[in-house]
Amino acid sequence: MNIMWPDGKDQFCEVVNSYAKLLGDLNEMVIEMAFESYGAKKHYASLAATNSHVLRFLKFKPQETEVACVRLPAHKDLSFATIVHQIDVAGLEVQLKDGTWIALQPQLSHFLFMACEGMQVWSNDRIKACNHRVNILGNGERYSMGLFTFNNGVIQVPDEMVDDEHPLLYNPFDHPRFIRFFINADMAIKANNPTKAFCGV
Repeated sequence: MNIMWPDGKDQFCEVVNSYAKLLGDLNEMVIEMAFESYGAKKHYASLAATNSHVLRFLKFKPQETEVACVRLPAHKDLSFATIVHQIDVAGLEVQLKDGTWIALQPQLSHFLFMACEGMQVWSNDRIKACNHRVNILGNGERYSMGLFTFNNGVIQVPDEMVDDEHPLLYNPFDHPRFIRFFINADMAIKANNPTKAFCGV
C-alpha cells in the first residue's frame, strides 16, 4: 500500500520517470564525451551497460538567520557522476583547485554535471571529484533534483590513463563494495581520501 498517495499519482510518476530518463541520457552523453576526450571511448559501452541511476528530490527549509548558513557540509559524492538541477533558490557552491568557493546561480535550463569518486578512480586522478556544499542565505525553501550514477560492476583504470607522468594509482574499484566500505568507515577515512583507503595502489 502507498502510504503517501493511497490513490496513486500515475501522471506524476510518468512525468518523473520521463524527467529521470532525460537526465540519464544527458549524464551518459557527458560521460561518453569525457571518455572520448581521453582517447578511451572504446571502454565506454561496457561501463555504461552496468551503470544505474538514482533520482532524488532535495528540499531545504527556509533559513531564518540573516547570514548565509552551511546546510550541507562540503563533500564529494560517492557516485560515478552526479547531475544537479537547481530550481529557484541558490545555495549550491563548488570548490575550485585553489580552494575558493563559488556559488552557482540557479537557471531552469542549466544542469550541473559533477565528476564524483568513481570517475576520479576511473581517470586515475586526471579528473577530480567535485567538492561541493549547500550554503543558503534567505528565507525561501530550496528545491533541487539530483541524478546519481552508480556502477554495478568493477571499474578498472584504462591503459590510456596510465603513463610515466601518471602512474597507476588504483586497483580495480568495486563500486557497490566501496559504498558499503564508506558507510562503515571511521570519520578520518571519510574526511581524507576514502577511495585511496579502499583501493589505492
